[in-house]
Amino acid sequence: MCNFDEAEYRHRFAAWAASTAAMAANIGGRLGSGFDVRTGKKMIEDSELRKDLLPGWDAALFNSSDDLDEWHRKKRYLICEISKRYREKHPFYKNKKFPQFTHGIAAKLINVYMKALFLGSVQDCMQEKNRKKQKLIHPPIDATVLEGLKNKIKERRENGNPIENEAEVQRAICKLGRTGNPVNKAKSWTALTSDEYQEIIDQFRHLIGNEGLWTIEKYWPGHQ
Repeated sequence: MCNFDEAEYRHRFAAWAASTAAMAANIGGRLGSGFDVRTGKKMIEDSELRKDLLPGWDAALFNSSDDLDEWHRKKRYLICEISKRYREKHPFYKNKKFPQFTHGIAAKLINVYMKALFLGSVQDCMQEKNRKKQKLIHPPIDATVLEGLKNKIKERRENGNPIENEAEVQRAICKLGRTGNPVNKAKSWTALTSDEYQEIIDQFRHLIGNEGLWTIEKYWPGHQ
């Protein structure tokens, strides 16, 4: 049995939250019956997210947005590869319909794990060294947050205070969402490629300026 210390406690909670969020992909039938919290936790451990991020900030491997983006990209590719390995070789999934992860699903697993680890503690948020790094964390992406964001962009335009490069931002966020792109069918977050995911993150940064990326969730109506 592993040592049940504070780091293990935080890991288990964050892994549960991240796996539950990733399981939302089942709504569209993308994930099979082989994916559950147990599997998500194992994927987090096999991809060494826990090793990289715990016991705390001092062990983190990023100090800038470029560093984090590169680390994030590598982890997404690794998680996608791990899902393929599970599907083909792991005996537990031999008779189950196990999914091939996309970058969108892998990102949801990573982002909610990091959010639960580093944005849920008042004490952590109070420390200056942590606030600087918390600004870098990618927010979970889904159609609802982008719907809220599109409504905010429209509201600013109607109030005579349009955002800079609005067309470019709209092009990125219209890759997802129920209203979608008027020409091309909108894509679910579960189907995002690596480049599409990064484009959305880049536009989030453009929109929020010096605020933390996590503040984009002010537009998420899912808490209501």
